[in-house]
Amino acid sequence: MDVSERLGMYAGFLYQPVFLVFTLTSIYLHPGFNLREHAVSDLGAMGVENAWIFNVGVLMSCLLGIIFALLFLRHLPRPFGSVGIWLTVSSALFFIVAVVPDNAPIYIYGDMTVHRFFAITGFTIGSIIVLLFAIFWILTPRWRVVGAIMLIICFLPALAWIYGGPGIAMFELVFSFAVLVWSYLSIFFGVRCGGSLNVESDGHTGK
Repeated sequence: MDVSERLGMYAGFLYQPVFLVFTLTSIYLHPGFNLREHAVSDLGAMGVENAWIFNVGVLMSCLLGIIFALLFLRHLPRPFGSVGIWLTVSSALFFIVAVVPDNAPIYIYGDMTVHRFFAITGFTIGSIIVLLFAIFWILTPRWRVVGAIMLIICFLPALAWIYGGPGIAMFELVFSFAVLVWSYLSIFFGVRCGGSLNVESDGHTGK
């Protein structure tokens, strides 16, 4: 593993914890915030005290996610690397989410704000990436148990969406936890692939 890949690996370790730390700090500073009634984006809305804390956390997380994808995930054996690189798109979309608050009067169409449009698109792409990794692991000898675990974890955000109340904050935090687990499993998978990640196959990929 060269220096750039190692840097990407470190970014992968950090990008979700950074988001969670800044978000939970923002929640702590806003006692009126309710996980069942609000969205985490409410913490970064215009006019909200200390909104910068949440927004800076999202921006830092997005930058780390892009570094993780470009310097580490894209070097994973195919098809993992081909899918992992799409994390750059998801992270870039959430970068826009942090820059444009939810209550900013900028609309894509109807009452769909720029913030909500890119947030929904970012969550959708992120969900597809994690789900595909789980499926690929299940189809890969020696990694089927990891894939099964990841597939089970993929259902947790859906449960949070169904039972988390009218707000989506619970879903967003559980989704972040699922991505955290996925990123760590992806790092473990990449390291186990061998000294260099630039390989088409090896004994651990089952190809």
